[in-house]
Amino acid sequence: MVFIYLKEVGIMKITEDIDTSKYFCWNPGCSEHNKKNQGNIKPAYYDGKDKEILYLKCTICNKTFSENKGTFFFRKKIKKDTIVKALKSTSEGQGIRPTSRIFDVDKNTILSWVKDAGNHSNEIEKIFSEFTTKRSSG
Repeated sequence: MVFIYLKEVGIMKITEDIDTSKYFCWNPGCSEHNKKNQGNIKPAYYDGKDKEILYLKCTICNKTFSENKGTFFFRKKIKKDTIVKALKSTSEGQGIRPTSRIFDVDKNTILSWVKDAGNHSNEIEKIFSEFTTKRSSG
């Protein structure tokens, strides 16, 4: 389902289409838990440092959750674009300290992102390997 959502940014109002079909309710106690495209997910509000993180609400259980839940970006306070560029920089051989200076982010934060990205990658790899093992065995 696509919603037109009015987003206030400073004195500007931005209208955007939000496709909620890719989201599902994260509440294990909800009857629509883990089911995409059921029509129960609606845009709730924007939050975060620059009001760029979309929060959604399940109309069945009334729980809200971040669009980033279940992703590497969950609970990150800095823009996704900055995080991605900083990680690309380190993956190309740029050191942690120079990367922190370039992106004006504390070196420990950069180090935390690198560790989190590695852990998230390992989790995804584990899921894919379990999936392919199940598919090949029957």
